[in-house]
Amino acid sequence: STPRGITITPNGAAVYVANYSSNTVSKISTATNTVMATISVGGNPHGITATPDGTKIIVASHTGNSLSVINTATDAVATTISLGRAPWNVKVSPDSRFAYTSNVNNNTISVVDLQTNTATTHINVGANPYELGINRSGTRVYSADYSSNSVSIIDTTTNLVIHTLAGFTGPMGIEVSSDDQTVYVNDYNANRVKWFNASTYALN
Repeated sequence: STPRGITITPNGAAVYVANYSSNTVSKISTATNTVMATISVGGNPHGITATPDGTKIIVASHTGNSLSVINTATDAVATTISLGRAPWNVKVSPDSRFAYTSNVNNNTISVVDLQTNTATTHINVGANPYELGINRSGTRVYSADYSSNSVSIIDTTTNLVIHTLAGFTGPMGIEVSSDDQTVYVNDYNANRVKWFNASTYALN
């Protein structure tokens, strides 16, 4: 119950839904629009995404303080990675190697190696990072830091914040254009969408 996050597999065959209150993930067939599997995960799953190679579903369990890694071949949890940092949203690098979680109550972004199933580092960002964006080349992660009214820009080579862009009013949702040139941000408290140039950081 209480469906929150949703993702679709790269081949379009299935949709996976994070059920926040029932601590489960539902797999839905896009061919029949029926539930094919119900998978138990950590407490209060919210963020969910498929790896680009289609082999895994990554689930951020907010009160479970963990990531559940679901094998799409078996629809079973292959491993649970402890974070201890209340993850909210999750994105995966284009090569399916790393997961990035926004830890909304901890003001950090965790970097998780999906080959070793370990958190390799935690990056300090602004207050209450809700949603994340990642560019198609995998070189930048963008964190919408709600209570700081800013966006943190992370270089994935060094896992360092290289720029903090102010000028927002409660940023929440964030997405990157397909050419990696523009970043769009839901400015929640101002009832608008703002965008900025990914190279110059010029804000509109």
